[in-house]
Amino acid sequence: MPPSYPRNPKSFKRLAIFAAVAAIVLSNFASAQTFVDRQSSDSFRLASYNVFFDELFRSNNRAELIRFVDAVDADVYAFQEAFETSASEAGNLFNQIAPLPTGSWQVHKGRNQLIVSRYALSIRLSNVPGGTRGIAMAQVDLPDADFTNDMYILNNHFPCCDSNEDQRVTESTAIVNWMADALTVGGNIDLATNTAVAIVGDLNTVSGPQPLNILLNGIGNLSTDWDGSSMTDLNPTHNANGVDDYTWRDDTSPFLPGILDYVLYTDSVISAEHSFILNPSEMSNFELSATGLIATDMMRDKRTFLNDFDHLPLIVDFAANAPPPILLGDCNQDGVVTFLDIAPLIGFLTDGDYFAEADCNQDGEVNFLDIAPFIAILTAS
Repeated sequence: MPPSYPRNPKSFKRLAIFAAVAAIVLSNFASAQTFVDRQSSDSFRLASYNVFFDELFRSNNRAELIRFVDAVDADVYAFQEAFETSASEAGNLFNQIAPLPTGSWQVHKGRNQLIVSRYALSIRLSNVPGGTRGIAMAQVDLPDADFTNDMYILNNHFPCCDSNEDQRVTESTAIVNWMADALTVGGNIDLATNTAVAIVGDLNTVSGPQPLNILLNGIGNLSTDWDGSSMTDLNPTHNANGVDDYTWRDDTSPFLPGILDYVLYTDSVISAEHSFILNPSEMSNFELSATGLIATDMMRDKRTFLNDFDHLPLIVDFAANAPPPILLGDCNQDGVVTFLDIAPLIGFLTDGDYFAEADCNQDGEVNFLDIAPFIAILTAS
């Protein structure tokens, strides 16, 4: 007997509406995003995580490491407390669990800190400016299509406990002096102008904000940002929910939850497009399913399900700031047009030395035509 189909036109209409609604719901479900996803495809993702005495790299935690890397999908990982894990071991591990389409993961280790990058690393330095646990420092060569310049990362692990506050101040001061050298020509290190800089890691700020304030604001006339201003403290929240911001918590100890881990960055050249502290224990079932994480990931004691986080990972998506608009006639590039702007142009026209600042009309050449926008703006004002 042939199947029976509804003959009422209204039934067909109801079926069509139901099918359309179902298609929309399924489409939205398939494309649904969580807070873990990037906001744009051209951002640069950095993750910083104290792995508690190599625990995340041990064979019995391999599944958790795979879930973490798969979910976060960072371009660069800054790990602290990698005491027993060598650079080659970390590289081999990442090449196995997260193979790249081309090439291999690049790894740099400074004392007990690792920088693991999908992009090439240069200017690799260790234990400079120094410290009790060392600093891993390297420049990440970012894709030119999305970033005008590269990113210089300082991965730190400051000593813990109240008794070591003087040492934390000493190390913060040393980093400020190092960055002041890096941002100016000469000395031990020179970064290309407007290279993005991120100071990350476990700063162990248990005795107050002084070490953090030194890193953010510099010392005297020494600044850690290109424009002479303070660096920015990322200060993300758990799962981007805008509420909790602690990075360490142990409900079995007498100490209250606190912020020990940081990402500080040069906001003059990059912006934090999206950021969060990853805490799977507070994720919804949908978020856990979508990311592949489980609720006990990041917990030190996975049996009792207590709030026992030695540290939680910080994740941030950086985007390059838009270049400032060109101000025609601003030959010396100080942001205003005055009679001082004619100096580099006169210098070029009189002695023949090339001055990039003399290209006042921004046509790629330096000649008498460059005086036109300068004169036009001054006469108009």
